[in-house]
Amino acid sequence: MEKVLIIKVDGTERLLEVETTKDLKWVKTLMGLKPEDALDGVDLRNGRYMYVDDIGKDRNKPRNEKATQLYLTVCKPGVTHFIRGDVAIVMHDEEDLKRFRWQGIKIDWL
Repeated sequence: MEKVLIIKVDGTERLLEVETTKDLKWVKTLMGLKPEDALDGVDLRNGRYMYVDDIGKDRNKPRNEKATQLYLTVCKPGVTHFIRGDVAIVMHDEEDLKRFRWQGIKIDWL
């Protein structure tokens, strides 16, 4: 079992265990997304990755303050982007990241 931290837009957090995070359908389900929905990823360093709804802005999802604060800790000074919608934070190794990039999932190396 692997751990996934869900941060909801209202600031609540849920630490869950899933069978595997290597198949991102688990992550999407926990975030309330459909299997065909796109994810974007943010490298939070130390093996932690935050997955966000790639078109949360287009869907007019509310701002996620906690997720935005995490995002800004790894950004260059002056970045004004923010995170919309629920997010999932998982641990991945470098092999997982190579596979995700091959599948077209964006990992931001900020």
